[in-house]
Amino acid sequence: WVNKAPYAALGGWAAAVAGNVSPMRQRLAADFFAYASGMRSNLGVIPSATAPISEMNGQDPYRQSHFDIDKWVAQGFPREGTETYKNTILESLSSKNLAVDIRFPESDRIYIVLDK
Repeated sequence: WVNKAPYAALGGWAAAVAGNVSPMRQRLAADFFAYASGMRSNLGVIPSATAPISEMNGQDPYRQSHFDIDKWVAQGFPREGTETYKNTILESLSSKNLAVDIRFPESDRIYIVLDK
């Protein structure tokens, strides 16, 4: 028996607005977050398969629409490999044993120690 715990590196994206800024700045920040995560922006979630690694943003799909396999194939990715990628992500995210990064102030210091 093996206890499998898929690892969600970086644990996903989050956004917050400081409470000590003006209501106008809070609204502008909230509008930006809505844009950045909205269906229209996509912010290059589906990269080109031929782009240099330096041009890829490292962002994984975060909407069901990002798993449209035909869009990945149109960017040069093989259909079978893309299906495997999609299924792996969905399986990991649906695991009851999903492990996420540690999340507290100065957690980077723990990673430095662990990397030694």
